[in-house]
Amino acid sequence: MMDKKTRNLIKEYTSEKKESSDNLIPLFEKVLDIFVVTHYYDQDDDDKEYDTLFCNIHSNFTQGHNCVACNLNNSNRLIQNFLLQYKSFHDSQLTFTNFILLLYLQVEVCNEYFNIMSIPENYRLKYFQIFQEVKHWANFLKHPKGFMLVHHPNWTFEGRISKDSSKSKLKKSNPFLDSDFMKKYYSGDKNNNELYKTLIRKEDLYVEFPNPINLITKFTEAQKKFAEIISKNEIVREMLNDKTTLEEYFSQSEDEIIL
Repeated sequence: MMDKKTRNLIKEYTSEKKESSDNLIPLFEKVLDIFVVTHYYDQDDDDKEYDTLFCNIHSNFTQGHNCVACNLNNSNRLIQNFLLQYKSFHDSQLTFTNFILLLYLQVEVCNEYFNIMSIPENYRLKYFQIFQEVKHWANFLKHPKGFMLVHHPNWTFEGRISKDSSKSKLKKSNPFLDSDFMKKYYSGDKNNNELYKTLIRKEDLYVEFPNPINLITKFTEAQKKFAEIISKNEIVREMLNDKTTLEEYFSQSEDEIIL
């Protein structure tokens, strides 16, 4: 039988959810809708052999089984299943931490494929800048560095702060940890000393996550661009085919395939 302390904690947590004022539920309902509309094709779309954006990458490879589509679609499934839980979202720090880290997992997958495809850095920065923003935030969440020296930070998101506590006012009194801050201090280590001096013994500062609707809109546009690079570039397909296709996949029985 569950311990009384555990039951009380669940009761308290459930009660807190009802009192949430962050309006995360309608916000992430929209995020989910954007994500699904981008990735799922209409059932009557005869031009698409597969039903999702990433699964359709398979149609670019005529021989064997290519793992790019499946790997990307699987990371999409994790994002999707997280977003499907939006009705339980009430804690900004928890929600955005999970959301950004799930996006980041896919960013790292895409970066590996970029390396295989020899995509130049300037091209990545031009069309996939949102991937860099996600990575900066993920670095902050994984490796907080000087942030561990602050006291009682406030967790919010872009568009959430009230007019009485405008960003300009807050920046004057304390460091304001937004995407610009992440780009400066969490894209590498060169500003670590300055970061520690900036954050040490700071109290009640704000961490402002990106607006999730803007974030997912830019992210899904980058995903579509990624799929387009493969579908419209034969040289890229050849590079991927050499390293990511299991040529005998469809000619062997399932228990004979070695992955």
